[in-house]
Amino acid sequence: SLFFMYYKEAELILEQRALETGKTIWKTHIQNGTFCFDKESGIMASVWGKSGMYDDSTDLYQIINLNSQTVEIGSPLKDFKFTQVESQMGTFLYEDKLYFSDNPFSYAGKEPNAPLVGCFNIKTKKIDFMQKIPEMAGSTIAEIIYNDKLFVRSSNGDLIVYEI
Repeated sequence: SLFFMYYKEAELILEQRALETGKTIWKTHIQNGTFCFDKESGIMASVWGKSGMYDDSTDLYQIINLNSQTVEIGSPLKDFKFTQVESQMGTFLYEDKLYFSDNPFSYAGKEPNAPLVGCFNIKTKKIDFMQKIPEMAGSTIAEIIYNDKLFVRSSNGDLIVYEI
């Protein structure tokens, strides 16, 4: 089947169609159109938020299970605020873990901010960890890969490897 997203009357819609016939199999509203996709599990996941920058902002997650045709949206369990978490920048989905970045802006004339790497547990809906990366201060996280270790690359080409 084919999955695609589109806006209709300011609503973001995810639709599944049969390749052979073009017939709609499933159609649903979703909150966010950026996510990581795990082909083996059929899970699309994202986490985003700016509650540390804006008082009226809510940090959210979205988990779309294409196999069960369900969408779950909620606030991740944590005791801190996100500064600049967006699912299109520096995210990686591996099994039930969504690794993501928090890239706070650095402003001229001020000490550069260090980005953070975090892990959202899809099963528990909890942020398992957030790790500040002072070595990458002033840059953003460009890429995250997990393969027995967590590889984090900055927009400046720096690479940090973590044992998890």
